[in-house]
Amino acid sequence: MNEREKREEIYSEVLKRLALTPEEEERLRSTVDYIIDAVRREAETTEMPVEPVLVGSVAKDTWAGEPDIDIFMLFDPSISKELMEDWGLRTGKKILDDWEERYAEHPYVHGHLNGFEVDMVPAYKVRITEKQGIISSVDRTPLHTDFVINHLKMGQRDEVRLLKRFMKGIGTYGADVRTEGFSGYLCELLIIRYGDFESVLGASESWKYGLTLSMDEIKKIKRFNEPLVFIDPVDAGRNVASALSLESMSRFIHAAREFLSSPDIRFFFPHERTALSESDLTARYKKRGTDIILITAPKPDIIDDILFPQIKRLLRMSLKALKSEDFVPIGTAYEVDRDRIYMILELESSALPQMKKHEGPPVWVKNSADFLERWKGNCLNGPYIEEGRWFADIKRRYSDAVEFLQERFSGPLGKGLPPAEKIERLENFSEITEGLSLLLTEYLDRKFPWEQ
Repeated sequence: MNEREKREEIYSEVLKRLALTPEEEERLRSTVDYIIDAVRREAETTEMPVEPVLVGSVAKDTWAGEPDIDIFMLFDPSISKELMEDWGLRTGKKILDDWEERYAEHPYVHGHLNGFEVDMVPAYKVRITEKQGIISSVDRTPLHTDFVINHLKMGQRDEVRLLKRFMKGIGTYGADVRTEGFSGYLCELLIIRYGDFESVLGASESWKYGLTLSMDEIKKIKRFNEPLVFIDPVDAGRNVASALSLESMSRFIHAAREFLSSPDIRFFFPHERTALSESDLTARYKKRGTDIILITAPKPDIIDDILFPQIKRLLRMSLKALKSEDFVPIGTAYEVDRDRIYMILELESSALPQMKKHEGPPVWVKNSADFLERWKGNCLNGPYIEEGRWFADIKRRYSDAVEFLQERFSGPLGKGLPPAEKIERLENFSEITEGLSLLLTEYLDRKFPWEQ
């Protein structure tokens, strides 16, 4: 079997796994019809001019897993935001089971019906022109759905499924704040732009930071400063790839090269990662000769869009602060389970000498006298001259990274984050939890999903 035949066999197996049974297809369609009819009945009863529309991957027939149903309730822009939100939330709660309010730019209802996850979102019905834009960001979604339906050819729907499943398999699918990857809409535009799955993979080999893509020649576009730019065909002032991080873009480029040279179904359906044993983790850690600091905290009751940016900000701030005290950071990682946040910071060493050699100005500089006045009689040794420059051996403010972090984060870890439960040097692997064990496994034994 040659490489082409092997890839075709893989594609066939992937699509087979993603396909719904006829019974599931019927249940999906009947559920969509029921929700739309229910919204229409509620609109008639309350005399509210609302247009329910199916959007998202189900409307476009491009889902690549368990299909989620997205129903938008479109209001005329003359309706107040308060009335739109109130009516939309009340209606969603009447229709769905196990509902909860969620928040994008404004609240919507998430729930379940007939075994499917459903989002019911109030939005405004708009048409973007040079003089008129959107009212809220969700207003674009029906326009995105219409664009894809009108431009995606029938045979390309399976190509979208392959690309989305590939993205999921390698860990780059989703524009959420945790993944910072490719949105479903971006995947669909890439297929429309390049034609098919393999052409997207091949094109990515020439991608570079700052590449700008579009559906056609655009003379005037907004300047973007992001790793990849794909001009939204329904709103030229927006970058569809704005959520994509450099890391996710780079991982996709590498995975595309790897798959094209050595195709394997594990790119689409990787094996589940299992934690290394205590002895393996201990051995890997000792070989590094570094120090890992563990920060744990209770998981707060806040949405992911707030939680994950705060965790990432905390880790960035911690690295910056540690560097300012002469500690040498190597890396960070985090994990969030149902109840707890785990964060790790690896340093070359968490302990530094009490003494720091502090460099001053050249002797001939006029303000060198200020250096002498500052440190004479107030240092461990000196001031003294070396190669024409003043130095003084001074006592460090912090020689232990754990103590430094404990003092720095004595209160809440950040906006919306509670105080830490523990800030400690990780030494004993025998008592760590399952979630922390897997986090350390992924950090100390870094493998791409398809390599596992």
